[in-house]
Amino acid sequence: GVDYFFERLGAAKKDARALANVKLAAIGSATAKALAEHGLTADLIPSAYKAEELAEALAGEITAGDKILLARAKVAREVLPESLRKIGAIVDVVTAYETVADCENKDELIEALESGEASIVTFTSSSTVTNLLEVLGDKKELLNKAALAAIGPVTADTLKKHGYTPAINAAEYTIDGLMTAITNFYNK
Repeated sequence: GVDYFFERLGAAKKDARALANVKLAAIGSATAKALAEHGLTADLIPSAYKAEELAEALAGEITAGDKILLARAKVAREVLPESLRKIGAIVDVVTAYETVADCENKDELIEALESGEASIVTFTSSSTVTNLLEVLGDKKELLNKAALAAIGPVTADTLKKHGYTPAINAAEYTIDGLMTAITNFYNK
């Protein structure tokens, strides 16, 4: 999301200097790292990397009338903007990127699931759940042949909403946290 935001900022003939008097919040450590790669430091990172935690952390930092630009995925939960608006903030939500289902390797994916070659399927966001289900189409039941791994509780809830129970849930909602959870799962 950060990289796409900066692409759009560049297309508008601006750079990081346009954010000189702006406070920056990051949903997690990976977002903060991406900001750092553009020469910026996040002023706020919640202790748990999900929208509810960011909203709670921001609640103590903002007041009614504060203007907030929320750059995020096209499809995202409304928890954060709704929470900030309840405080009285003026929130502009802009799409920085869009996640789309990739059907290019659909046949190979189905074959790997059917054969058991893919013994684990990882999900790094709710959109990865919905996109994979879209790609699988009438072969969704193949997910029952693999251990499902969710990066965090929101992604796990999306899996459950679709009738799947994740065998692996990351304690830290990052790729590293997910890898640790997978390692621990296989070391049991």
